[in-house]
Amino acid sequence: MKKGLLFLLLVSTLILTSCKQTNNEEDPQENIIDFEQVYPEHGTYYQIFVRSFADSDNDGIGDFNGITEKLDYLVDLGVDGIWLMPIHPSPSYHGYDVLDYYAVNEDYGTMADFENLLDMSEEKGINVIIDYVINHTSNQHPWFQGWLNGEEEYLGFYRDITSSDDRFEENRSIWHAFDSGQYYAGYFGSSMPDLNWSNTTVQNKMIDIAKYWLEKGVDGFRLDATIHLEGVGEVKAPTIPIESTLTKLEYFEFKIEEDYPNTFIVGEVWDAFSTSSKFYQAIDATFNFETGDDITRAINAGFSNDYITSISRQLNIINEYEDKAIYAPFLYNHDQDRIASIMNDRSKLKLAAGMLLTLPGNPFIYYGEELGMKGVKTYGPDIWDETRRLPLPFGDDYTTTWFEDTYNQNLDDVTTQLDDPNSLLNVYKTLLNLRQTNLSLKYGKFIPYEEASNVLLGYYRVFNYDDTHQSITLVLHNVSDGDYQLYLDNYDVLYYSKGNASFTNTLEAKSTVIFELPIEKIGELDEE
Repeated sequence: MKKGLLFLLLVSTLILTSCKQTNNEEDPQENIIDFEQVYPEHGTYYQIFVRSFADSDNDGIGDFNGITEKLDYLVDLGVDGIWLMPIHPSPSYHGYDVLDYYAVNEDYGTMADFENLLDMSEEKGINVIIDYVINHTSNQHPWFQGWLNGEEEYLGFYRDITSSDDRFEENRSIWHAFDSGQYYAGYFGSSMPDLNWSNTTVQNKMIDIAKYWLEKGVDGFRLDATIHLEGVGEVKAPTIPIESTLTKLEYFEFKIEEDYPNTFIVGEVWDAFSTSSKFYQAIDATFNFETGDDITRAINAGFSNDYITSISRQLNIINEYEDKAIYAPFLYNHDQDRIASIMNDRSKLKLAAGMLLTLPGNPFIYYGEELGMKGVKTYGPDIWDETRRLPLPFGDDYTTTWFEDTYNQNLDDVTTQLDDPNSLLNVYKTLLNLRQTNLSLKYGKFIPYEEASNVLLGYYRVFNYDDTHQSITLVLHNVSDGDYQLYLDNYDVLYYSKGNASFTNTLEAKSTVIFELPIEKIGELDEE
């Protein structure tokens, strides 16, 4: 695996060639370690719906060139990578029903445009992962059409049963009839038939597709609907769906790692952490769908009795996988109502940003979250999730117009918020750039703060690399509606959501403070 032999060799080399920071007689250059090489898959990611992000040719639709033109915005914001939602040809606006895995959506530009985006992203130090829809295709995909027509090449590509009586008792609704009287599986509807991952030909084709894009230069994948590969209601006993799915994913990653050892793979496992954490045995990360709700609940309630213990418990489980697993917290994504529609309060949104961006692992930010964009599901005959995926208001000619936005008409755009030091955007920018430069915030472990309470949520972030490169911070969040008096030593304030200069050992309501602590504190924590 990418964090197997290659990783150990790299770390060993770095350790042998580096010296302790305290040894002033050595060449200071020998002390420099590129931790992005030591931890190649760690970083903060920004989720982009290409259609809504940036329009370079004034057709109203976001495109690859628009993203390329706005890379400096992302660099300035302080993210390490971007996740592009589906980029392939599709009959739908969202792209999750793929027509051709080897092509790009012409609405977004040409393959040359996409390759240029990859080149420019690499030049600016931005990783790119793309959505990979591995569970299903469009019902217009040539594979499915060939399968329907009985073409030998596509036999066994999709799941079918002979009659309605053969439908499993669980998830009967996922089976859809076609003209012959037979049924095929489609967890997300009849227009998106499920691939048969029990078929080794299908498995190998999906691996080949992944390698094609890695060869192009992408850095990894967000695997869509990961939990459904061998879904409940699709496989019969004695096969256990989740165990069979994990077996398929392990093979998928193993084959990719053979040729592309630094590939970051994060899976969508929309379930409780007790279930999603099982996928760490197969892939690098799974999105933590509990994080956003836990943060929102604590902020809105003004207290939490279990937030810190819950995070600790989750991280302890992840740590069992040692260097393989990466925590992937986020607030909300394209399938959920936006956090600004759930908590319409700037102080709360700034606190939510502080709570997310000080967690370990690879936090993910949904585009527009940094502005406070709103959006909720629309229950209409022709509109559904479009109103959760609205155009990002840049305040210039790059703003897309493919869908009318009635939710964010009074929202300050990117240009306006960049000029406002107290804006939500500048909170995200400050936190993200601090995270990039502070080793403990970016790579450090999570240790609960001993003086935390149900309103003062706190933890240490501790980085200790071979006792030569050390960093420790203390993160405190006051989720209550009242001020909280702190009794601490004179620690250096790295960040205070109300303004660093205004901090006087009183943590105001709905605010975050980050302290840099003396290195000696690491030893005290180790003794405890």
